[in-house]
Amino acid sequence: FAAAALSALIVQLLRKAAESGLPQAELILGLTIHLRARTAEARNEGKRWVQLAAAHGSARWKVVLAQDEAAGGQMARVLSRLEGVPDAAENGVAGCLRGRALADLERCEAAVVTLAACATVTSDALLAAAQVHCLVALERFDAARAFAAGIVRPAAEAAAVRKAIARIPEPPAAPAAKVQAPAKAKKVEEPAKEKGPVKEKSR
Repeated sequence: FAAAALSALIVQLLRKAAESGLPQAELILGLTIHLRARTAEARNEGKRWVQLAAAHGSARWKVVLAQDEAAGGQMARVLSRLEGVPDAAENGVAGCLRGRALADLERCEAAVVTLAACATVTSDALLAAAQVHCLVALERFDAARAFAAGIVRPAAEAAAVRKAIARIPEPPAAPAAKVQAPAKAKKVEEPAKEKGPVKEKSR
């Protein structure tokens, strides 16, 4: 009972701080409510507080929300959420999320550049599959093969990655080397036979 009462008191204090407009309190309250939630209504309340914290311009809170939206497949919202957030934010997580969202929305020219700078692109199955998909879509097949060869386990064994790799065309076969026929020996001309003296016709 004491633990439950203490927990309720902490939430109450956090709520007061959050209602005063402190972004840190808004985030902590939102995450606390979300983790303790037993109903959809409580989870939605937690998310609303986190969104409020993000609205105050903190990159960290925006990335937290973007991760949640990416998990739900809301990639257009991920891009919108991360607008103005540097790729390096949250140890590069922002850039990785942005690259994955760009790939999902078929904006592959931008996606391959963003994902190439992501430190976990060869170890995260979703990111690796997104990069292979875009390289194939751009018909950069050599680059796709080279990237696929660098994907590490267990990401390399994920179904999404193997499916993406299966779409890479086989490299063209090397042209067969032409076998030159041996040169024919030149015919040696025999020297002309000398004719004997011409006999004079008898008159």
